Amino acid sequence: MATLPMSSSLAKPRLLRIQVGGWTGRRAFVLKKKEAVSSIIQRLSFEAADDGEDIPPVIPGQFTTVWVPVEGEGKHGKYTEQPRHYTLAIPSSGEEGCLSISVKKEGIVSSYLHEAAIGSKWDLSAPRGCFVMSGVEKLWLTVPDAPIVFLSAGVGITPGMSLFGRLSCCLA
Repeated sequence: MATLPMSSSLAKPRLLRIQVGGWTGRRAFVLKKKEAVSSIIQRLSFEAADDGEDIPPVIPGQFTTVWVPVEGEGKHGKYTEQPRHYTLAIPSSGEEGCLSISVKKEGIVSSYLHEAAIGSKWDLSAPRGCFVMSGVEKLWLTVPDAPIVFLSAGVGITPGMSLFGRLSCCLA
């Protein structure tokens, strides 16, 4: 992931994160697998619908954007789809090359995903985001007594589980 400075006359300089690898914009995917995690949460796994470039490895804490065909009207006019961001789950065995998300059945978009049929097509973005452990892994690997605390709740546990899985893999 590259970091570029970005500034505005109205705000202090800040950093703009750019995803390295993957594709730009949307890519067609097919819903490959649905798994009930609880009575209100499903894990959905998507595989690329084309033979395009490989899916880059998912870094724990990253997300994907899913575009869901939902028609409606809001304060900015009519719309035919809604994009939603979902934290990526680490692929399970047999799901290599897939993008997996956990979705709580709450709201219009998430309900559409819960009702989706295996084999249905969806547009997804490449894995992206900077909510990753990066340098902190080095601290935990070199200072054995460094405290490690993860706090999360509900479906928000998805990034925590990915980060913890990565950490336990590194400490083993």
